[in-house]
Amino acid sequence: MQLSHYLPDEDVLSFWDKDTAQRWKAVGFSIDEEAQLCIAMADPLDIRITDQIKRVVPAHIPLRFFIAAPDDVAHFIMLAYGGVENFKQHLSEMEQEIIAPSEKMLGLDANDAHPVIATVEALLAEAVAIGASDIHLEPEEKSVRIRVRIDGLLKTLSLLHRVSWPRLAQRIKVLAGMDIVDSRNIQDGRFHLNIAHKNVDFRVSILPTQHGENIVIRLLDQARALLPLEKLGFSAPQEKLLRRLCLRPDGMVVLTGPVGSGKTTTLYALLRLLDHQTRSIRTLEDPIEYQLDGIRQTQVREQFGLSFAEGVRAVLRQDPDVLLIGEIRDTDTAQMALRAAMTGSQVFTTLHTQDSFGVFPRLREFGLSPGLMSGNITATVAQRLVRVLCAACKQMRAPDAQLKAVLADSVHLPHTVGHPRGCVVCDHTGYKGRMVISEVLPIDGEMDELVVQGATRAQLLKCARAKGFISMAQDGVAKLAAGMISLESLMAEVDLIHDAAGI
Repeated sequence: MQLSHYLPDEDVLSFWDKDTAQRWKAVGFSIDEEAQLCIAMADPLDIRITDQIKRVVPAHIPLRFFIAAPDDVAHFIMLAYGGVENFKQHLSEMEQEIIAPSEKMLGLDANDAHPVIATVEALLAEAVAIGASDIHLEPEEKSVRIRVRIDGLLKTLSLLHRVSWPRLAQRIKVLAGMDIVDSRNIQDGRFHLNIAHKNVDFRVSILPTQHGENIVIRLLDQARALLPLEKLGFSAPQEKLLRRLCLRPDGMVVLTGPVGSGKTTTLYALLRLLDHQTRSIRTLEDPIEYQLDGIRQTQVREQFGLSFAEGVRAVLRQDPDVLLIGEIRDTDTAQMALRAAMTGSQVFTTLHTQDSFGVFPRLREFGLSPGLMSGNITATVAQRLVRVLCAACKQMRAPDAQLKAVLADSVHLPHTVGHPRGCVVCDHTGYKGRMVISEVLPIDGEMDELVVQGATRAQLLKCARAKGFISMAQDGVAKLAAGMISLESLMAEVDLIHDAAGI
């Protein structure tokens, strides 16, 4: 039973309260077409609980029981009985009871239920429940706007009265271990909470602005981020290429894409394919987002002299088999990454370029000679995250005039494409979740020779296409044809106009 496919319904939840639902580990989630009350339980064979449910639900309402994972039931209960209204209720109470900071308000008493503490806890719980990746608290002239990022897009959750902002900001600083007095400097921190039986890390960034401190909280949910490669949405040919790359004993694989395109998630998925029992796998990250079992991870701290380049130098003295370098930012890091690949280590790293072909000119800008890159860069990978159409409400229709105009030169024009509609499952957005669109460019001997000769992007692309290369645009159009994504969501991430002739 996948409870994530359903949103809470007040009529369904009205038969018993939150405390009872948590005690029974049972929650109503839907009324089906036959007017049956659908109930998810961690143990539907528990006759004692099912009998109690039958006593509280009117006799004329038929019941249908489903089994669901205990964590899923707990998460749905929190979403159902907590939700935005619970957060707004705490927010209202906080604004009505603004008092001077005290030890209790600042959280020194963990059992205190001060409105400020309750409001922050409700906000964090709500963000986890609705699958947000970030919380933005943005001070304006007369108010503070609270927004959450869901599937890559920001959505306004609430507006906070300006008078309440200092206390709320102070509470977040306390949680993140920051200086509560300092409001003029950049600060970064993090904290950890267990919400609905889920371990969630929160990374906090504070930046002073014209109207006060702007706070962004990144939610790092291991259950959502540490996914196996097959769950990330790569097409079968791309996934096969990535798995083959992991079999190489050496060489450098470079992932490219903008911030928030899922590069770290892909890198972690690739590392999990490797045997960490017989190989030494090391990472250099800034910051370490998730902890990986069996892998030695090091936090880069440039303020203390531990940069990526210095970290690579140190790690190479510790006999690594596999090295993940979070990002190539400068010439020293680029040179050390390539040196690691040349000395027999398998290297995974990231770089900011538009596509997989942009890696070579970018590395040349960092001072790497084409001769050194030849034979040592085994592949480049480019990826984006595209919003997925809601499976419960998407509509399949023939391509409209806009799509035909965009893909006028395409030989793979889909017969039908998906369109967003909106329903309770997707919060009336038409989209639910995101998936990867990608291009994987293996570098063989012929490509190496072109790199040494300083070939242009067009020459490299021609050679790659002769070997069956699938571009991000092609991958996206294939998923468009399969009804997974819409034209709008694809065009938001990939320039189909520019690439149409080559699709």
